Amino acid sequence: MTGILTSVCEGDLLWTPRADFAAAANVTHYQAWLERTRGRAASSYDELWQWSVDDPEAFWGSLWEYFDVLSSEPYRSVLSDRSMPGCRWFEGSLVNYTEHLLRHESVASPTGSRSCMRLRLSSWQA
Repeated sequence: MTGILTSVCEGDLLWTPRADFAAAANVTHYQAWLERTRGRAASSYDELWQWSVDDPEAFWGSLWEYFDVLSSEPYRSVLSDRSMPGCRWFEGSLVNYTEHLLRHESVASPTGSRSCMRLRLSSWQA
């Protein structure tokens, strides 16, 4: 059988997506948004990675904006300092995970009908 690798070395390219698959990828949409809104062209993953290393505040701040992260309190800084471990990301922000999880839901039920059920309250406290 041809085309089967018997060994893989670091740096070997294992897969390349089809052009239509790459064009529809989230990272491709992010790259286009980045150029349109920030004037920053990044033509490859490697360029994005290098930017994330060279200027993590700008990189992660752009992702916060791109994904429209909602926070009841704005962050004071993207990165408190660059010492790791120990740095604080988006210090001061208050993000509600459930709000993000459900923010694109239009109705609670796919059928639009309401159903009720009894709930039992429980607590970790005795």
